[in-house]
Amino acid sequence: AKPEIVVFNKIDAVDEKTLEKKLKAFKTKLKITPQLISAATSKNTTKLMQTVMSVVDKANVRHAKPVAAGVATEEWKP
Repeated sequence: AKPEIVVFNKIDAVDEKTLEKKLKAFKTKLKITPQLISAATSKNTTKLMQTVMSVVDKANVRHAKPVAAGVATEEWKP
């Protein structure tokens, strides 16, 4: 019931052909398309962080409690 993000890291450590083969096998078996990143080179890490923030934002909206009348709130931003 919890949101899930699947990530393949170290994509810089394998050649493109091997990565495509592993990705295809993974997607066929699990029906999930993982995020592909390289933490060492920062490849696609910004996209991953955007995905994480999107999932967190959606979870916060679903679990938000109503604000009592007369109470002022501000949206938190990092």
